[in-house]
Amino acid sequence: MVGSALLIQGLCAVIWNAQIRKVGAAKASLFLNLQPFVAMILGYITLGTPISLTQVAGSVLIISGVVLATMQGQRTRKTEGDTLKISSAKR
Repeated sequence: MVGSALLIQGLCAVIWNAQIRKVGAAKASLFLNLQPFVAMILGYITLGTPISLTQVAGSVLIISGVVLATMQGQRTRKTEGDTLKISSAKR
């Protein structure tokens, strides 16, 4: 069990580092916050660990934060590329 955990953790680190190059560190760091949520879900599925109300509340906060930060980043990128266009009549 320990050997498989180390293998999976090492494999995940390799995949994570390869994908950071593609999406950038800022965007990847947002999704790193989902790790406790995924661990909770996998614990429930594989081990039958009960999920408490506190964990559900924390999961809602985590998912909301990731979604809001992702949406904020998309909105910011759209406005950064905008250029001020002045008509020839005002020049």
